[in-house]
This record gives sequence, C-alpha cells and structure tokens, in this order.
Amino acid sequence: MGFLSYNAECCKRKFPGALIMGTLFTGMDAMQGARFTPARFAGNVGFSFVYGALVCPMQAMNGGRESAVHNFLSGATVGAIIVSVGGGIPFVSPDFFWKYPNVRPVLLGAGVYGSLGGAMAVFSGKPI
Repeated sequence: MGFLSYNAECCKRKFPGALIMGTLFTGMDAMQGARFTPARFAGNVGFSFVYGALVCPMQAMNGGRESAVHNFLSGATVGAIIVSVGGGIPFVSPDFFWKYPNVRPVLLGAGVYGSLGGAMAVFSGKPI
C-alpha cells in the first residue's frame, strides 16, 4: 500500500473515534459549566480528528508500525495549536504563569497534551 493510500485509509478509520471523543469532551465541558454550542462540539470533534490524523503519516513512514511516540508528537502538535488560539492547559492553573513568567504557555501546552497522548497510547498497549 502506498503512502497516500495508507494515509487515506488511516484517516477514514480515525473519524468514528474522533466523533466519540469529541462528544465526550463536549459533555465534560458542559458538566463543568460551559455552555453547549455546536461550534464547541465541532471544535472538539475536529481537534480529536486532527490528533488521530496526524498519527497516520508517521505510521506510514514506519511501514504501518504503531508507536506511542507518534501519539506524543501528535498530542504535542494539537496542544500547541489549542493553546496558541486561546485554549487552556489541563491540570495547569493560570497562576502558574505568574509564578514562572519564563515558561511559555505554548510549550507547556505542547508538553502536557503530548504527555497525555503518549500516556494513553502506552496504556492502550502501543510500543514505544
């Protein structure tokens, strides 16, 4: 299977999971007091899909082999994008940046989201 056909098939397989995860993230937002909006739902589904789709070319370059490193890099990329457009960083208080002004939010966001993606991959049984 060629690089482009592998990516196309891989991305098709990512959409159902992105729909489920986007729904769960939107539900968690609503339970924490955020107002449900179609834009928030679409954003959560979209970023979940992008996270999954970013793994596809890395797998294709490695002959289809899955790796937790791919998930870490994908999570870090999506995390940097989320923080750069004004999103929050899980488990990090905004006061953290007052205490440590030299820490750049985008880099910390990439680290946290990447670590979450890598941890989920390891816990699901992907090799490093």
